[in-house]
Amino acid sequence: MIRRGWHATRRDADGDRQPAPRAELLLHAYAQDCLVTGLIEVADERLTDVLGARPAIELRDAELIALDDERALQLPSIVIPREELLVVAATGPRGSAARRVRTSPHPVIVGVGPYVVAGCVHALPAADPVQAALRRALIPVTDATIRRESPAGMVEDCWEAVIVNRQHVSWLQSTEDPRWALARASGFVARPGRVSAR
Repeated sequence: MIRRGWHATRRDADGDRQPAPRAELLLHAYAQDCLVTGLIEVADERLTDVLGARPAIELRDAELIALDDERALQLPSIVIPREELLVVAATGPRGSAARRVRTSPHPVIVGVGPYVVAGCVHALPAADPVQAALRRALIPVTDATIRRESPAGMVEDCWEAVIVNRQHVSWLQSTEDPRWALARASGFVARPGRVSAR
């Protein structure tokens, strides 16, 4: 969801000051111990570019939901270091079509903190998709399913695309069937600081 607002000012043809447009995106993110939602200012930038350029993310009208007991905390605003966000749902503008490079999708499964992510990474035809993904600080995964534990049992969240923070990836492997691999890994808890390309 994108909300249009107004930020700063600009001048019209007569020199009068006018508000400059901005966009606010409802961000959904996964931290080590909670789920995070809130409004982030993005203008016309891709969320991947926003996360890559900012060491910390400021959210308005934020809500944090604890993974262990689903306690909810509402805050008018919060600043979260980017390194504390493990996975972010990649909603909002896709960026310029002219800058996109033709790639091929490759099914993978990823262990990141307490989450298991299944979906597709994209790589050039001649590239090793796993190694290409692990070279990126932020790894886009499309047709993504995130499996996590909740007090009521296992939960799956589905997104068109997510951005995985490479810093927290414990393992990333290719798979022919992400759904089967996700079910097989349902009991796995990733351990930070150990990365394997299996």
